[in-house]
Amino acid sequence: IFNTMPVTRQPVALLYSMSSLIDSQTKDRSIAYANSAKHGREIGFAYLATRVIQQPINTVVDEDVVDGTLAASHKAVVLAGIDYLDPEVVRGLEQFSAGGGLVLTFESAVKIAGAIDLGVQPRMPDQDKIDAIMKTKKYAELTPFVTLGKHLQAVDGLAKTLSAQLAKAGIRPVFTSDANGIVAGRQAEGDIEYLFAVNATYNYDEGKQNSMKAAAATLGFPADGKTTYDALLGGSVKSGLYRFGPGELRAFA
Repeated sequence: IFNTMPVTRQPVALLYSMSSLIDSQTKDRSIAYANSAKHGREIGFAYLATRVIQQPINTVVDEDVVDGTLAASHKAVVLAGIDYLDPEVVRGLEQFSAGGGLVLTFESAVKIAGAIDLGVQPRMPDQDKIDAIMKTKKYAELTPFVTLGKHLQAVDGLAKTLSAQLAKAGIRPVFTSDANGIVAGRQAEGDIEYLFAVNATYNYDEGKQNSMKAAAATLGFPADGKTTYDALLGGSVKSGLYRFGPGELRAFA
């Protein structure tokens, strides 16, 4: 089923801008990879923030903004760490906003008419130590400071602010969860909609790079009149408490 269904366009998109990355490299030739640029770093924070608020996303590129794909397929777009965009992309985003689309930015100096600045600055808890280690190039020493747990701490404020703005615009998560370690996915076509809940709860006691642990979370499914089923075991399910093993996936239809 999932190899043949077309990609589901989610309400929220995340802009990966080549014009921004190229602009960064022309100003600093030491930038050889996307994650070395401000935009590349911040887009990672944006992606993780959408994960913990149960909001699946699609990535769009500059061309998707210009040719109308963004406007045709999405309700909101997030701009992360963008200080420059090709003028055509700026015009496309302003048209998207004028047509009712939601443009959300953070850590971005580029001016987009109608855009909402989230006003947050994601920062790793031990950024000063990370910077010092990077200067010495002793990369093996980075691990304790760049774990998934540290990244979750870094995006906490961004996730909360982003969730509030999307809710204000009527853009709901796939399902609600009282635990931010439950990641949501969605694939839909016709009258069938598949929802995926994956437990990525970080194990702070173990504290390794990607340590995970079991979790219990209260999931709330959309009250839209549709019946929700357990896609693996069968039978209808309702909002309530669900238990997950480390990394466990639950599928609903």
